[in-house]
Amino acid sequence: MTKSELSKSLIYVNGTRDKRIEVTQIVLDNPHLISPLLEISFEDNVEISSKACWILEFVAKKNIQLILTHIDAFTLGISKVQLDSSVRPVAKICELLMKAFFLNQKMKFR
Repeated sequence: MTKSELSKSLIYVNGTRDKRIEVTQIVLDNPHLISPLLEISFEDNVEISSKACWILEFVAKKNIQLILTHIDAFTLGISKVQLDSSVRPVAKICELLMKAFFLNQKMKFR
């Protein structure tokens, strides 16, 4: 799947959990799609950027490691997010990253 095909899939994502899970599973099955998903997420003021952020959040909940492998792109893109419907999922991903970090730190000290 290419970036343009991923963009087309995101057009059909709506507020229902089923549609979000469907596209999330595509990304989880094809980890190479994380990079184009991040690009789309940070193309702010584009209608599908919020939908891409929703999918990115669902991916992070299922497999935070996929976000960690692209942490530089993620952290650089955070400042570009301005749409309210994108800010919330990006903030949630930040929360998941912090929880994973501190959980890992606790494990090291045991």
